[in-house]
Amino acid sequence: MTDDRHSKGLQPAIEASIGMSMRRLASTAITVEEMLQKRYSPEEHRSTKEEVYKQIVRYLRIEGHYWVASTEANISDLVYAIISPIIDDFICKTGRDTVYLYRERQPIFVDCNPEGYKEFVVVDNICVSKTRKIMIIEAPMASFCGAMAQCLVALKNMHDSIRGIVYGFVTTGDSWRMLSYDGERLKVTDKIEVIFDTMVRNKEKWMKEFSVLVDCIYAALDS
Repeated sequence: MTDDRHSKGLQPAIEASIGMSMRRLASTAITVEEMLQKRYSPEEHRSTKEEVYKQIVRYLRIEGHYWVASTEANISDLVYAIISPIIDDFICKTGRDTVYLYRERQPIFVDCNPEGYKEFVVVDNICVSKTRKIMIIEAPMASFCGAMAQCLVALKNMHDSIRGIVYGFVTTGDSWRMLSYDGERLKVTDKIEVIFDTMVRNKEKWMKEFSVLVDCIYAALDS
């Protein structure tokens, strides 16, 4: 995402665009259950959750413990490892083979000279010449606040063309927040953690306490 200098300079304009300060937005965070409007069940989407767990464990075994050395490449690779089984399962179960994932660099703050792909976008290919964005995932490195602001602006722009509830996520790889925008209200969840130190040997703990992100991404795709 943007570095701190850019995100701080652009923050007033972003806050004016979304009609809310970042401080105010943070104070209105809600639970996942409130965002999904239902109670979280660890057994729902269990096979997909098991696959996501397997992907994370594989990543940790190969790359080493995530908190030791987190780089831009680490974040991008981990995000892909987490979301790819969910999107694949969604496509297989719904038959919506027009849905696909692609990566963008820096679609909003054009004056920042970004390096690398820092945004994942899930797209629905409506017809040969037309696509629409379904879900945005921002993966920050320098500034979480900058990534949050960029995601909010992206959601607002998506809603202007779709006119429905739109969803996004901001993540550092191990920690996620889900966002939604319905044209009037922006919502953001508390942090959703997906990694803990002993998860390689404690699958059931992960399934019970940490797999809710799978439900969140499903909800965004299925909306």
